[in-house]
Amino acid sequence: MDNLVKDNLLITIGRAKMYSALFSSFYSIYNREDIPTESIEALKYLNPEIEKEIRRITTDDVKDFRGLKTSDELTGKVYPQIMEEFYQNYGFEVKEFPPDHIITLLAFMLKLISDELQAMQTQEKNRALNLRIIQHRLIATHLLNILKTFEKLKPFYELVEMDKNILFMELKDAIRKG
Repeated sequence: MDNLVKDNLLITIGRAKMYSALFSSFYSIYNREDIPTESIEALKYLNPEIEKEIRRITTDDVKDFRGLKTSDELTGKVYPQIMEEFYQNYGFEVKEFPPDHIITLLAFMLKLISDELQAMQTQEKNRALNLRIIQHRLIATHLLNILKTFEKLKPFYELVEMDKNILFMELKDAIRKG
């Protein structure tokens, strides 16, 4: 395994930890459970202000952290269905939460990152690249839209936006190198 592949593997593992910490934090809040210490520590490492901010989020807040906010009734009804079909295209089954809920989006992101790690370990470069493209699309089109809609999610928006920008630069570089 060359150094570039090792670096990409370490970056992807770091991204997995970040999204896992976000997922477990929101999931715990939703279920009125204590946020796992390792999740808070992982997020604090990325942004020291996160601990204070995450403790302000309530169960009722998390229930509202859903996708498209629109006054168009038809779009509001169709959007969750579009999201569910998007997930199905990549072998992800929506279970506990609506398809456009932040917890579902984070769970799907974790699946994509897990699949990417598997592709990297089996040296399937094209598959790993395609999975990163899908992750970028998910972040840019769906996840950031939820995070920017809610004031309490601003620090998380900044983390995910930073990830989107880094991912974009890595994708651009990988595509340029062929």
